[in-house]
Amino acid sequence: GLWATEREPDGRRFRWTAAAAALHVEAPGGALLRLPVRNARPDGEPVSLSVFWNDARRGSVELPHGGWKALELRVDGPGVLRVVPSRTFLPLDRRDGRTLGVETGAPAVVP
Repeated sequence: GLWATEREPDGRRFRWTAAAAALHVEAPGGALLRLPVRNARPDGEPVSLSVFWNDARRGSVELPHGGWKALELRVDGPGVLRVVPSRTFLPLDRRDGRTLGVETGAPAVVP
């Protein structure tokens, strides 16, 4: 799943994934889907992110700690994008019981 929207210190909006996250995307056939992702683990360790479109594995990407990266995926029409981080973590604030994966921005469809 995806947690509620939060903001980076610079105002950029994002949502944390949990152990996996799925997004329904309305897109025409042949469109390019872009999803900003960021590894913001407090331990600085890299994360591999597996990417699925309509339950078919489309690949994976290594996310080093730090800056935003745009996942780009050519899609064949409306469907479900699912991302699965290789590792999750618990926030440093122990009052926050969420299991977190990676940060995601808003998906964009380029026809």
